[in-house]
Amino acid sequence: MRESEAWLSAYFTASPNGMAMVDSQLRYMKVNQRLADITGVPLQSHIGRTIRETVPQLADILEPLYQEVFATGEPILNFELTGETNARPGELRDWQISYFPLMGEAGKPKAVGSVVNEITDWKRAEVELHYAKTAAEAANRAKSEFLANMSHEIRTPLNGVIGMTELLLGTPLTSEQREFAQTIRVSAEALLAVINDILDFSKIEAGKMVFET
Repeated sequence: MRESEAWLSAYFTASPNGMAMVDSQLRYMKVNQRLADITGVPLQSHIGRTIRETVPQLADILEPLYQEVFATGEPILNFELTGETNARPGELRDWQISYFPLMGEAGKPKAVGSVVNEITDWKRAEVELHYAKTAAEAANRAKSEFLANMSHEIRTPLNGVIGMTELLLGTPLTSEQREFAQTIRVSAEALLAVINDILDFSKIEAGKMVFET
């Protein structure tokens, strides 16, 4: 028994996650230093105290979870919780907690164990990534809208240039003047082709490109 207790203590002590054992009265039977760091309550002060006495800020959430495991004998895995403790008053932290029954001889939970993993940094990185993704998507939409608007604004007067050049070519011109006008028309049509490509690109990015047979 002493050897088993030593192994259990070594396991609790070495774990990088917060660990606890709670009895049916929701009193702490055993905790490790990592959990004490999370709650902000000294290690030995946990023993014999209830969850509500130890972490009153989180008791309304934690107590029903322990009670459910005692009632059903089924574990609750990877429950995510946000709140504050005495370790950092006024600061919201995030944890992922798993609860599992420690069965007695009668086939009913004699105690419930829990493993607590702090995920605050991961959650904040997830939120920052979401904001960055949203900002990038907004910037991309703004770029597409700008290209589309710019292309429309340029294409309208460009069509005027091409139309007036066609009219000019229908009038009596010297050979040099006709060559100049034809150069204007060819250049304008080439520029119009570029503008149309930009519009098509904007439609593709916006998911509004329509294919026709």
